Order: sequence, then C-alpha cells, then structure tokens
Amino acid sequence: MNPSRPTLLQVLTNLGKALCYLLLFLSSQMVLSMIATISISLSMAGQDTLPADPDGMMEALMEQLLAYTPHITLFSALLTLVVLAILFAILRRNPLTSVTLRPVHPAVVLIGAAIAPMLYLVVVVALSLLPEAWVEAYDQATVGLDSTGVMAFLATALAAPIVEEVVFRGLILTRLNRVMPGWLAVVLSALVFGLCHGQAVWVGYAFVLGLTFGALTLRSRSILPAMACHIVFNTIGQLTTLLQQNPNAQLALLGSLVVVGAAAALILRPAVRQASARLNHSAPL
Repeated sequence: MNPSRPTLLQVLTNLGKALCYLLLFLSSQMVLSMIATISISLSMAGQDTLPADPDGMMEALMEQLLAYTPHITLFSALLTLVVLAILFAILRRNPLTSVTLRPVHPAVVLIGAAIAPMLYLVVVVALSLLPEAWVEAYDQATVGLDSTGVMAFLATALAAPIVEEVVFRGLILTRLNRVMPGWLAVVLSALVFGLCHGQAVWVGYAFVLGLTFGALTLRSRSILPAMACHIVFNTIGQLTTLLQQNPNAQLALLGSLVVVGAAAALILRPAVRQASARLNHSAPL
C-alpha cells in the first residue's frame, strides 16, 4: 500500500474496480452456464426417453450439465481472460503488469509449488475431522466436479488456477492493497474467493487457500508463486481422484509429495531470502 493516506475517492475507485473484476469473473461463468443449459435443453427436447414429469426432466438436465462442468469451467476461464485482454488493450495498458504477472526469481515460484502438497495435506486432515453430516453435504455439493480426463485436467488443474489468480490476486487483491493495509487486503480477497465457492466447507478451505495465495502474492509482488501453488494443489486433487479406488496409493502419493515439497522448501529457502531482500528495495504492488 502507498505510504500516504488514500483519499475517499481513491478508496471508492479501487473498491469499485475490485467489484467490477469480480462481476466479470462471475458473469463469464453465468454466460457459459446459460449457453450450456440452453444447448442441452434443445438437444434433449426431441428425445423420447425423457421423463414426463418436470422433476425428472430437471434431474436429467442437471446430470447433463454436471457432465459438462469441465467444459464450462475451461471456456468461462478463457472468456474471462479474453475480455480482460481486450479491456487492457482499449485502456492501452500492459496486461501482464495490470494483473501483477511480474517475473520473479525461479526459487520463489518453486517454493510456491513446494508448499502446495503441505496445503493439500492440511485440507485432507481438516476434512477428516469434520462432522460426518458436513462431509456428506460437501460431497453432494461437489458431485460431478471430481471427473477425470484431459478436459477435466485442463479445466481444473490449469485454466481455473490461472484465471482465479489473475482475478482474485492479480486484480482484486492488488486494488484493495492500494487503499488498505496488506493483511486486510489479503483477508478480504480471500473471503471473496472463499464465498465464490458456494458450499460451506468449500468456502472454509478456499478461504484458507486464499490467505496463502494472497500472502505469496504480497511477499513476491507477483502472482506467479501463488499461481504455481494453486496449479500444483489442483493437480494433486486430480491425481488423487484418479486413485480414488486405491486409498493406499492416494496416501503414498500425498506422503511422497509432502516429503519432496518440504525438502525443496528447505533447499530453496536461502535463495528465497536473497530474492526477498532485493524485493524490499523495489516498488510495492
């Protein structure tokens, strides 16, 4: 944040920008969901095997929509990025600088990736300690989101982390940080990030992830470390989904990744300290 006290106009301007970027992100998802719903409804209209009652038809429609969730996620992410690129081109601003996609020391990016397995372990342990009813509600809310395959991987492990870091850390967090203390900007952006996930349990752990991603962004002054952490975190989720029929293999995979990540973090620590020292003399977000 700038050392000078922001004016009321600056506060309102940056809050308005953050809100607009959030609405753009949500609107892209809504538009793609509406297109998918209309397309599926039209394709189902001529089928003789459809249930006659409205409830049955709605259930059949929802099943089809769930099957296309990775497609909706992927194309809504692409739509968001395209709209942002057009917006910054109109404003004649560098899109990479505008979303805080700044180059940083490779060790800083790698340490972001290295802590992802430990974050995933924390989430797994936290979920295991929740009441059974909460876990069942979470499982029902996320049914259909645990699909695998190329499209699911592209959507979940690549597209979603990239666009979410661009929007929630690269745009929303940095705009908030211009008019409030860094810790408060991280908390508020993480809260918005969590609330966008909808289901209560999901909101909780997405909030914790948002805090981590936000801290990485503020410390490095770039979204690259947070993006690396987010991509690895979601990739681990995809891998564990592939191994869901073999809990022992899941445990072995996660344990191995945690050990490798912890070792990498220790090895990279001196280089990260040196990079952080140099950052202290550079311009803030």
